[in-house]
Amino acid sequence: MIHSCCAHCASYTVDYWQEQGYEVTAYWYNPNIHPVTEHNKRLDSMRTLVKRKDIPLLVEEGYEYKEYFDRVAGDEENRCYQCFKLRLG
Repeated sequence: MIHSCCAHCASYTVDYWQEQGYEVTAYWYNPNIHPVTEHNKRLDSMRTLVKRKDIPLLVEEGYEYKEYFDRVAGDEENRCYQCFKLRLG
């Protein structure tokens, strides 16, 4: 399973792991992508990619941007850590 935030990055990763002999599933959960219109565009692109690659896509429904902001507010120096912790948790 790979966590994906955009089709562009996921495309390479999917190809790489498939070349290694693995079956790949993409996972989508990205409350850190703003605004919501950008989030939805990226999700639509992921849906197009997984159809082309014929792989499953698991989508965490919802857009919990408030939880993302609550975690990173006041801890901007560690926002990447907090973001990964949220998305991969």
